[in-house]
Amino acid sequence: MKLVVKSLLLVGFLLASVQASADFSQAKTGCYKHSMSLPALGVARVRVVELMSPAICYRFCKLRFFPLFGLRNGRICHCGQALLHNAREDAKYCQTPCVGQPSDSCGGPNYTMVYDISRVIVNGVKPWPPPLPNTKLLGCYKALKREPLLDTFDYKPYDLTKKYCLDSCFSKRFLYFGLLDGNICQCGQQIKKYQWAKNCNLPCSGKKSETCGGVRSIEVYEITK
Repeated sequence: MKLVVKSLLLVGFLLASVQASADFSQAKTGCYKHSMSLPALGVARVRVVELMSPAICYRFCKLRFFPLFGLRNGRICHCGQALLHNAREDAKYCQTPCVGQPSDSCGGPNYTMVYDISRVIVNGVKPWPPPLPNTKLLGCYKALKREPLLDTFDYKPYDLTKKYCLDSCFSKRFLYFGLLDGNICQCGQQIKKYQWAKNCNLPCSGKKSETCGGVRSIEVYEITK
């Protein structure tokens, strides 16, 4: 379902309700390829030709309880529950100035800059990370494309660490999190059919002293109380 909003009354409401001091720099998860057949984010969309900015898109998606928002082509905002693919590209493709705030970038032609709403800093206050629960390592498993172990939420942050993945999954109330290929975080409510693996030895892209799964293998943790 797509929602296209053009009303300036809505824009005025969104502008009035967004904190001017919101910081989005630490909320970026990456620049992703966009196409009509495979967008980075789906579900809801708002297009405000004159006034689009990260703050407008953030507020629009947050009011609808989406965990992610994305900006494309300087003027289009997308919301979503999860990334629809992992085709992350260099950030240079997401440098189109926002039509409503040219000092900020709003994705690019056919590229969406995706943000994690839970990591937006408002008035200097970090809403994340929440108090961390205990975790339990369940094991190293094969990561099969046809039968993914955890497939509820999947994304590639710029600098993945175990704490980053735990924070992200726990803030969205998932019960499990997994790391694979050194730079992919997955969350899930249950563990599906699995096969053991022995090669969860790749360093995390954001912390080389930690391991974040392996090539076609996923390191899975349970989030305990």
